[in-house]
Amino acid sequence: MRSSGSVVALVVFAVTASILRLRLAVSSAFALRSSEGMAGLRRAAALLEESPALRSCPTVRPRVLELLERWHNLWWNDTRAMLVPQRWYKEVEECAQPLEWVLSSLDQRPAAVVDVGAGKGIFSMLLSHLAPPDSLHQLLLLDDRFLPTSAVVRRRGVIDAKSLRLANETSLVPLELWQANAFDRAVADRCANLAGQHGRLVFVGIHLCDFLALRTVELFNRAGHELILAPCCVPGKGNSVWRSGLADGFQICGDDIQSAPFPQSRWTRSLLQAMEGSRSRVRVPMSHSLRPKNMFLRSLK
Repeated sequence: MRSSGSVVALVVFAVTASILRLRLAVSSAFALRSSEGMAGLRRAAALLEESPALRSCPTVRPRVLELLERWHNLWWNDTRAMLVPQRWYKEVEECAQPLEWVLSSLDQRPAAVVDVGAGKGIFSMLLSHLAPPDSLHQLLLLDDRFLPTSAVVRRRGVIDAKSLRLANETSLVPLELWQANAFDRAVADRCANLAGQHGRLVFVGIHLCDFLALRTVELFNRAGHELILAPCCVPGKGNSVWRSGLADGFQICGDDIQSAPFPQSRWTRSLLQAMEGSRSRVRVPMSHSLRPKNMFLRSLK
């Protein structure tokens, strides 16, 4: 049985440790919101200076780094901003190649862009500030996890779009939140209308998992003019065969993907085959990513 002195010592130790943790959290939060040097977006820009993904995209690299610095100066003390350096570093690396392609494409032919499975919307935030308004007719962020403006986050998996609304205050082209399930028929109908309205429709899907990647291919085949896709997780075994809207009667089965020697490679090849148009792929070097998941697919009609 412990003596009363030992119990007191343990209590004092626990309280001291809690105080130290609290002080560390407060100081870290202050550092994150600091307007000085190595915090938030400025820290992310410093890390991205050496990013192999950005170095492989020389056209957008200086523009992205300058934009992050500008955002840091504007947002460093705004609670709506997402300022965690690690988050920005990862997201911007994944956006570099799609940005390079889309901006080059828009320079040649104006279009509307749909960001499928937009999530935090980093790609669209960057695009909305870098694309000339006369080349980007409309920018839609398609995701069924967006919260209404006044809602409170009560469960995991939902997206609080306050940082997107903050970005809209300085964007050249408005970020339009499209809260819908990509598998709904109404989404396909609206995409067809967008293509007719603007004459050209570009789909972008960055790190989309299993059948959401396939659905994006289907939407592109039916109504799109350009698709940029970075596939992520492969379909699991036992999933039904997907035939709808794929090129030349192609079909994809989760069992076939999972039984391949290298499922991720088989998955990316299958998605490329399922696309209509002129297809290509490129592997982008990244600091944070596993090798099989840094493949970017592109198709043009």
